Amino acid sequence: MDDEYPDNHRRPQMGDPLHSRPAILTYGANRSETAVFIGTNEGYLHAIDATTGNEIFSFVPPELLGTLNDHYQNPVSTNRTYGLDGDLTLWVDESLNGDIDHAYLYMGMRRGGRNYTALDVTNPAAPKYMWSINAGDLGFEKLGQTWSKPTLGTIELNGKATKVLIFGGGYDPRQDNLNVRSPDTMGNDLFIVNAESGALVTPTVSGGVIASVATDGRGGFRRFFSRPDISLVSDGDNHFLSVALGSGARSRPLGNRTNNRFYMIRQNSIYGAPDGYGMIDEEKSNELITVYRPIGELDLHNATDNLVDSTNAVIANEARGDLNESQGWRLSLLGDGEKSLAPSLTLNNEVIFTTYLPNANVGDACAPAIGGGRTYSVNVFDATPTSGTDAADRYTMLETQGIPSEPVAHINSNGEVQIIVGVETVDTPNIELTRRIYWTEQPDY
Repeated sequence: MDDEYPDNHRRPQMGDPLHSRPAILTYGANRSETAVFIGTNEGYLHAIDATTGNEIFSFVPPELLGTLNDHYQNPVSTNRTYGLDGDLTLWVDESLNGDIDHAYLYMGMRRGGRNYTALDVTNPAAPKYMWSINAGDLGFEKLGQTWSKPTLGTIELNGKATKVLIFGGGYDPRQDNLNVRSPDTMGNDLFIVNAESGALVTPTVSGGVIASVATDGRGGFRRFFSRPDISLVSDGDNHFLSVALGSGARSRPLGNRTNNRFYMIRQNSIYGAPDGYGMIDEEKSNELITVYRPIGELDLHNATDNLVDSTNAVIANEARGDLNESQGWRLSLLGDGEKSLAPSLTLNNEVIFTTYLPNANVGDACAPAIGGGRTYSVNVFDATPTSGTDAADRYTMLETQGIPSEPVAHINSNGEVQIIVGVETVDTPNIELTRRIYWTEQPDY
């Protein structure tokens, strides 16, 4: 019974969806019903009718039931209580006539916990609980806070195509309070589970470290809280994978002690596993054995000063030669406390990313200062500005205060590509997508 709302026990408020991004599903062959799913830090998954805005259903994972009263009482505290703050993944299987045979929704908790939950939302009016994965279960002892968005894929198991979910081991919250680089006590793993049952799948998984760029040279270490942005790019006959990501401590957004950077690391093995991870260690390799080591800072071209665009031909040629011999490039973020706190977007050979400056003066001068952000747009091959030749031409200041979200590409009704950051549309020149590509998947098994 709610004394504040005696005639209607349902409060009109909902919790904040801090990191959870909405997932949208349209039902039926005539696509007449659309549901929006969103998780909040109050611990609820909400399903909302996209037409009316009315709630279809809500769900609270059993692990979060104990936090509901804390959220309802809303006490003043510096220790935030988190809930269902992770990203959502949908698996929708449609029949030939367009009807939905089944729709499964998967959710993590991010800082809210160390669990994954699956719901059958084929009929939004009658959702069904499917399964949960809990840290400490057999095989999941190293599962950390569930920050990783499950990726739906298909692998061959026992000669049969099987739908699976692939997700990283998560985050070790012990890292929040460390000032030196230390091994994780949890989260340093990769999991593959059956998408229907949640059962752990254990195929042979191998890998290695391709780069080590955490040490900042100032007694601290860089942290990478965002997923890497991986793209297949071509430069004439030269094809490679671009692995783009930036550093920044999401748990310490106001910090200014770390020299944060943005990186593009080249990976030349596109269609299969490489012979080794990182790059060849010339000092330890010989005619009989090839030894690999992680790519380091000095193996990446320092693009910060944009010397490849220098008006001095000698300087430009030297910079271009260094770039050609490098395994990618690095770009120092020079603003006071500047850091990358969201994934980048690579589109039409442009890398677009946002950064946060905690001391930037944006918006109303009479309002509390909460910092501001920049949007960068650089060439994927050499980090040169997509418009202009000066290093400062790489970015524009955002008008919105606070930590900026990741850039999102949107194609409007005129077929024009727009880059949206939060509520702002960002001008990014030279992006031209002029045709649609249609394809069908025909598995070999």
